[in-house]
Amino acid sequence: MALIGAIVLTGLTSSFVTTIQSDQRIGAEVATQVGVAVENGIDFVSADQVQAAAEKAELDQATTAAIVDDYTKAQLRSLKVGLLTAALLALLALMSTRELPHDPPAGRRKEEDPELSPSSA
Repeated sequence: MALIGAIVLTGLTSSFVTTIQSDQRIGAEVATQVGVAVENGIDFVSADQVQAAAEKAELDQATTAAIVDDYTKAQLRSLKVGLLTAALLALLALMSTRELPHDPPAGRRKEEDPELSPSSA
């Protein structure tokens, strides 16, 4: 789980910064400031919290809306990557169980089923 969480947060940070820097609605200065602010990683927060932070930084309404939009897109992308990673790990774990025995041990079966025990014969 820690691995999946790290993948999601790393993906969120890199995707958000990349999206902000390539968004034409956001000025280069703001994009650079956002990149510096999230350089060490960001927490998974709601879009409302991102909007509140942008408004607190006194960004105009259009830039705030663009940042919130970019953040929600980055969130969705990082969650998809995290879920895909979890699915792949589960598949690998399932594949590693192919060599496990499918039947219970013979001794245990006799104890549980009185018809199979020698005393009933």
